[in-house]
Amino acid sequence: MFQNMNGLADESLKLKTQMTVIDLNPEILHPYANSDSFNVSNVPTSTAIDLMGIRPRVWEPYPASRQLCFNPVKLRVARNSNNPFPVSSMPFDESFVAKRGILFLKPMKVGGSTASGINLRIAKNMAERLGRDYPLCDNNFDHAMGFMMSGRKRSESFLWTLLRDPTKRAISGFYHFDVSRYGVEPSLENFKAALSDQTDFYLRLHYFGRFPSQGNKKQKVKSANDIMKKYDFMAITERFDESMVILQMLLKAHNVTLGDLLYVKAKSNNGYDDGGHKGKCTFIRQAELTPEMKRFVSTKEWRKQIQWDNAFYAAANRSLDMTIDLLGRETVEKKVELYRWAQSLVKDRCAGEARLPCSNSGVKRQPNETNCLFSDSGCAYECLDAFVADELMQASDSESTTP
Repeated sequence: MFQNMNGLADESLKLKTQMTVIDLNPEILHPYANSDSFNVSNVPTSTAIDLMGIRPRVWEPYPASRQLCFNPVKLRVARNSNNPFPVSSMPFDESFVAKRGILFLKPMKVGGSTASGINLRIAKNMAERLGRDYPLCDNNFDHAMGFMMSGRKRSESFLWTLLRDPTKRAISGFYHFDVSRYGVEPSLENFKAALSDQTDFYLRLHYFGRFPSQGNKKQKVKSANDIMKKYDFMAITERFDESMVILQMLLKAHNVTLGDLLYVKAKSNNGYDDGGHKGKCTFIRQAELTPEMKRFVSTKEWRKQIQWDNAFYAAANRSLDMTIDLLGRETVEKKVELYRWAQSLVKDRCAGEARLPCSNSGVKRQPNETNCLFSDSGCAYECLDAFVADELMQASDSESTTP
């Protein structure tokens, strides 16, 4: 059972299984987040989403009494260096995944590199504020799977993830990996083949054990609700501003500020990737769906294939709304406005300072030639820390003292 928090958790058990799209506040979009998060247009969206028995929940603030900053014993950072960043990639292995601290489970093609950079900046700034002798608190920022988190210490960790509309995520993956990196022709046949393995993607990725892919509805409902209980927060790509404001409020007891959640976007379409494929920079083509592709993603066949991911995504959206109601919708709206103002400063002052792994002309930079915390995540962090975050802090202080 979920913990009751001012009665709101009980409300989730009474929700109807049908939600209209307008309930999900789709108009609140973030203009500067990883731009490939929002470039898929004209994709038909169902007017009603069945929660399939998945229960939304209130995301609860992380208590001040619990420690959240630990020595990153397995993280590959340069100790005793004037510049320990960027950190190195970790092996995709359970033994290397952090079990304490701020843990971000990064799905593919959700704007995860941007969120990864935010997670790293939180960990770095928290260590600095606490006067630790290590450059950042232990954290997970790279791709992982839920089963790798099964040994995490619940009382010493904050586990979160990022979800994107399942259809848009699948389309983005096809154009990023198949078309751009591997040169696959963007035909309907290849499109359908690439999307054929997307069934239950979110559930398989986030589940802590072996997900019953061939299980019946009862088993899948149980697995999905188990995921909802074990995660501390689920951000939404299409509601990135709100999500980051809520993340800050959940971690406020550990002196996490809105300034810690500022970022320069990691990737953009019709630009280059992070140079992670064969050590070369790849030009990422913008997703351009043919009429046949658009018809396919509106068919009953496709909707049935992703029905559980749609339900999970909808439940996470409703959970975000419930948490906003708990924390105070007016308070959240004011913080979102402030956050957007700060991001406009980022665009003007820091975006041009970012030295990503791949230049605008597709030239691969060496790690020590970038100014990122990891790969293309957390880039231009010095600019964010030195200028924009300070101004945001001053604006926040001014707002809090205004009658």
